[in-house]
Amino acid sequence: MFDKLSIRTKLVVLLGLSLGLGLCVSSAVALYSTFAAERQSSLRALHQIAAITSENMRAALAFHDAQSAANILAPLHTNPHIRYAFVEDEKGLLLGQYRASATTEPEAAGWRKALQQAEAAGPDGLRQGMEHDHHYVIYPIDFDGKRIGTLSLRADNQAMYAKMRQFVVLQGGASVLILVGLLLLSWRLQLIFTRPILELLDGMLTGGEIKKEWAAR
Repeated sequence: MFDKLSIRTKLVVLLGLSLGLGLCVSSAVALYSTFAAERQSSLRALHQIAAITSENMRAALAFHDAQSAANILAPLHTNPHIRYAFVEDEKGLLLGQYRASATTEPEAAGWRKALQQAEAAGPDGLRQGMEHDHHYVIYPIDFDGKRIGTLSLRADNQAMYAKMRQFVVLQGGASVLILVGLLLLSWRLQLIFTRPILELLDGMLTGGEIKKEWAAR
């Protein structure tokens, strides 16, 4: 089927395939770099929340004040993506916790166990990570150079995925518009550049036919 197309159409098709491949590669690179940037941004934001909360948590840990610890964690409800948080003293005993209204007690218990395992598996210090559906920060709390507790935060990835979906839609729409615009431009340029050649070929064919007619006479 491709062989039956005109030279002009073949050139436009090849150009379109080349442009489409280039746009796919550039979109994939942009998507990966955007995902990496959003991943770091999400972890950085949760880290900042953990740092501010831990600063306020020192007094509650020093005096083992569970009510103050709960009050300090309560404002986390202003961030709808934080699903669970808890603070433990230096012995690993739970001092206070926060869970979002949509988080059930069994879910919170499972998340706490997973965060404790992540804390035990890593080095003694700040730990953070991202899974498919959530990211977390385990923040050590020190006072006068001594470890007095640990704050753990778990947040979902919905905000990050929402931004990624928006980026994919915008990137896809822009790529389609660019591809269509370049194809239209290339078609116009093909008309400009190939018309003289086609006219020359038509003239040669016409001249050849006239010579054959004279020779036949």
